[in-house]
Amino acid sequence: MNAIVKTHIGIDIAKRSFDLAIRASDCSRSFPMTSVGIARAVRLIRRQNAPMVVLEATGRYQAALVDALHEAGIRLAVINPRWVRDFAKASGQLAKTDKIDAAVLAEYAERMEPHPQQPTSKALQTLRALTTRRHQLVRMQTMERNHAEAVDDPDVLASVAQIVEQLDRQAEVINTRIREHVDSEPEFQHKAQLMQTVPGIGETTACLLAAELPELGRCNRQQIAALAGVAPINRDSGGAQGKRSVRDGRKAVRTALYMAAVSASQHNPPLREFYQRLRAAGKPGMVALIAVMRKLLVIFNTMLANDQPWQNPNSSNNT
Repeated sequence: MNAIVKTHIGIDIAKRSFDLAIRASDCSRSFPMTSVGIARAVRLIRRQNAPMVVLEATGRYQAALVDALHEAGIRLAVINPRWVRDFAKASGQLAKTDKIDAAVLAEYAERMEPHPQQPTSKALQTLRALTTRRHQLVRMQTMERNHAEAVDDPDVLASVAQIVEQLDRQAEVINTRIREHVDSEPEFQHKAQLMQTVPGIGETTACLLAAELPELGRCNRQQIAALAGVAPINRDSGGAQGKRSVRDGRKAVRTALYMAAVSASQHNPPLREFYQRLRAAGKPGMVALIAVMRKLLVIFNTMLANDQPWQNPNSSNNT
């Protein structure tokens, strides 16, 4: 039996338009980012043989197009923009226009064969929107409080205090909405409850991980670490051994894991012992915390895969 020949398609997203490139035919088209433009692009893609679409993660701009592609049953992958930039440089493609970027994405799809992503449910989209808004509010609160520390003018301080009070109220509204949404969705509720059985893990962290890392429990430990951006990257050459580092992955997940690791390294006995053992071995504080982050992530992944709550490995009740 002959293998199915795929058609690799790249789409470069802008705020009001998007460019589409078909690798096999060198076809390139531009569409407005409207319902009509999206529908026309979907019809064109569906006429191709076994289409595989690749586009960059650009925040909210690609959301409507991604939803339409999923609804049409078209395989697609939304990838990290850094990977595409590195691929373009390695290919000698230094020029940059929307049309060129779409063609680079189509070539990336052909050569790298990224794994297609699963459709995102409306419930998960809502949870992600809420957790993103919470992060924005926390960031604004920090900025305003930093402003207060830099001035002593009473009028400015009064203005900052009013803004912080408003942000605090909004944050509480969003936190309440997140709790209600998680409680209303059995899958999210169960995941969050399992993760909160780990000492040092609170509701905020559990909800954010449920929103931003739905792959938890469905990947192996190496895959989930790479998705979160906590997999160590080797930097060795010849006889020289460079420092390991972590990068890429999902920033919101890494931020949540960092805060969770800080708490767990103090309040979770096995992880506190693990952290202290690394520090005693001469590991820098941040290196030890990243190791705790990775260990926490593997714990969450195993718990959700086995549908089991936290079990203290040092407990006499464990076998």
